[in-house]
Amino acid sequence: MISPANSPFFVFLAWLERCGGEVVVSKRREEQDVMDRIILETLKRGRVRWTDLEKKVLATCHPSATRTRFDNRLRYLLKKGYIERVRRGTYRITENGEKYMEII
Repeated sequence: MISPANSPFFVFLAWLERCGGEVVVSKRREEQDVMDRIILETLKRGRVRWTDLEKKVLATCHPSATRTRFDNRLRYLLKKGYIERVRRGTYRITENGEKYMEII
């Protein structure tokens, strides 16, 4: 599994910064990072049920905070190992998730 620090995207950004290039992040990527941060910050406080997590994220009033995008971000974070399912409908942040949160 690729850790956040050595994922291809972040390796590329580090290289670009060393070369003196300007880092341009797309609006969509910024929106994904905001949603990821909200999810991870909420889970950092302790185990959270899916419905409570969804309400918290959708209540941010961020334009990109839709149910579909929330579901996609949650699946992404699960797939990458940044969060884990403790039991049905209950999630918590992992050690990798805490590291990822420092990066975004």
